[in-house]
Amino acid sequence: MASSRREYNATWILSFLLGHFGVDRFYLGYVWLGVAKLLTGGGFGIWYLVDLILVLTGQMKDADGNELTGYQQYKKMSWWIVGGIIGGSIVLGILAFGLMLLAFAFMTPMQRASWT
Repeated sequence: MASSRREYNATWILSFLLGHFGVDRFYLGYVWLGVAKLLTGGGFGIWYLVDLILVLTGQMKDADGNELTGYQQYKKMSWWIVGGIIGGSIVLGILAFGLMLLAFAFMTPMQRASWT
């Protein structure tokens, strides 16, 4: 199938950063799906994740059925970036939770009562 003028890099960045608002679907030419995604907040997060996975695996095509240009060249980089951001967020969340537990352990009973 012919390549479209729509770029893979633009699509995965839009999907990752603004996918909850349907911007990736608007960019690919799926206007009504973009509106539906916008009104549902990315399908309550599920549609957002499905679309992100479809883009990252190269399964997403534009409205004319054309493949996105640059997928083969940039797929590894996009997976590393998205994985690094998600993995880093998980690690930071675990560290923050651990610090909260540590702070809670060193509180006096009166301080604990004000926290709960």
